[in-house]
Amino acid sequence: MNNQILIVHPDGAFIEALKSRLDDIGFQAYGVSRGSQIFPLLSRTQPGAILLDVELTSPSWEEIIKRLRQSESYRKIIFVLMVRNKNVALEHQAKLYRVKAVIKKPIVFRQIVAVLKALIED
Repeated sequence: MNNQILIVHPDGAFIEALKSRLDDIGFQAYGVSRGSQIFPLLSRTQPGAILLDVELTSPSWEEIIKRLRQSESYRKIIFVLMVRNKNVALEHQAKLYRVKAVIKKPIVFRQIVAVLKALIED
């Protein structure tokens, strides 16, 4: 996995805080607040991982992953979901979409860093 991380979260302050932390430890992080912003961005860069908030709408996290998995050039991107409440149905759905990790909110930055580091080494 390359060290570029795309954060997709509706809270701009959260994106900026996480970008700062990830940049400090050697990742190249950037973020968008709406799922629809991902596709134009991916025409210019390809992240190694995408952190998606499950509360995204239009398009939903499922639609984003499904669309990206259809393209050969985006199939290797690692997806990590950020969720308010983990449940069996969501965990099962995440596995179907080959999501590598599900992180429960409130997000602890150390937790995200640990997950990303583990995925890079995998």
